[in-house]
Amino acid sequence: MAHHNQFIITPETCVDDMLYGVQATYPGLSVDVKSRVIFQAQDSLNSGRKVGLLSGGGSGHEPFAAGYVGEGMLTAAVAGSVFAAPPASHILTAVCNVADVSPGGVLVILNNYTGDILNFGLAVERAKAKGYNVNSVIIDEDCAIDKPEGAGKRGLCGCLFVLKIAGGMSLMGKTLKDISSECALVKKHIVTLGVTVRACNMPGLGLMFHIEDGSMEVGVGIHGEAGASRRQMLSAEKIVEFILEKLSKTLNVKEGDKVCTIVNNLGGSSQLELFFGGWSSQCSVKKKRRRGSATIRGYADDISGHGWCTSELVTAAGW
Repeated sequence: MAHHNQFIITPETCVDDMLYGVQATYPGLSVDVKSRVIFQAQDSLNSGRKVGLLSGGGSGHEPFAAGYVGEGMLTAAVAGSVFAAPPASHILTAVCNVADVSPGGVLVILNNYTGDILNFGLAVERAKAKGYNVNSVIIDEDCAIDKPEGAGKRGLCGCLFVLKIAGGMSLMGKTLKDISSECALVKKHIVTLGVTVRACNMPGLGLMFHIEDGSMEVGVGIHGEAGASRRQMLSAEKIVEFILEKLSKTLNVKEGDKVCTIVNNLGGSSQLELFFGGWSSQCSVKKKRRRGSATIRGYADDISGHGWCTSELVTAAGW
């Protein structure tokens, strides 16, 4: 497996080193490096916010989830090792910290990966046993495989739509029940598909898999895993058309629907490539007589994969 140079001290300490960097860069956040919890600082918490929001998972997806801690988004985030779920004890610490400043309860938002489901699930049950009011919602919007077996569909960058809507509802003073119900509805209207031409470079391990020149991997996740299929490389415009056709078919998007699109960098794509992807996506949406907007950025990457994930949300009134 090929190794590539990276700007880290050691693979073993890279997550804690990153958290020290977050703490130094964003004084509005409070970072507990021991439990790897990133928390909205006490003096910046909005007193009108009754329901707290918590998310997290393995590191290597930055800015997810630490980058979304703040007013109108997450109250806290908890980080695991690279591409590994946080331990239940760390998650429980985060849940209890959020609950202590959230009189309306805590909503835990997580992506559908086995380790996260197990550890977050255990922490939520332990928090409930302590008397805390906690709900959870699992995001599973990947459409790479039509009928996945086993653990089901993966959660990808489409979770950002849920985080933003939940955060807005929390600021509006909505109840935990209302926010949980709305998030369960929103996630049914989201799909994501990812493509890459180079696998991610795992700290200490190198490239996770090899893609031959002239090929692309379709249906990749955000943990460096291979995709659902390997295809001959297409032009950038054809790749966008292929992705949007799959997304639209999965969501049954109709003429006149309002669609929000996220073009998410997997870590190694240039801004030149991403802006083309966003512009081409928007042109395709308009061509099909749908109303839409596109947002281009790195939201939840897989360290350095040279590709992108595209997420679509068919919006309803109030979203």
